Amino acid sequence: MPTSNSIGYDQDLDPFDQEARIIRKAAHYLDNPFEDVDGLRAMARELILAFQQSAREQKRLMRAGNLQQEQLRLASVELKKKSRLMEEQARYLRLLNTRLAQEIEGRKALEVELRLRPATDTLTGGSCRRRFQLTAGCRRARRLRNRRGLNLLALEVRKSP
Repeated sequence: MPTSNSIGYDQDLDPFDQEARIIRKAAHYLDNPFEDVDGLRAMARELILAFQQSAREQKRLMRAGNLQQEQLRLASVELKKKSRLMEEQARYLRLLNTRLAQEIEGRKALEVELRLRPATDTLTGGSCRRRFQLTAGCRRARRLRNRRGLNLLALEVRKSP
């Protein structure tokens, strides 16, 4: 139930409802002048109180709005900092990724070289016996599959002491 003070100020109404009620009352007094002087005084007091409450509410809303704007500004600054940090981390990760790709390519080249090294004679640069045996096994399997002949030639060169 709304509470009222001695001049008819309803504390449970919001400021806009109260102002509308007082404006209607004032319009009534303007239409019926000289009817009630005490009523005019009471209405003037109500207007003063309503406008004071409205001014307090507007100040409160302004402070709340300013506080929210400051919070948004601080959040925006923080997000910008974090965005810059993420950009730096992304650049660093791209650099690491490039280096890793280069390392992988280097290792692949070394792997190929290491595979060929035991199959190549260091003195002549030709295929060694191991390579010959691997190749001969593959060719023999192909010969059986295709039912064709196979010719093999193996030379072993040794360095004399």
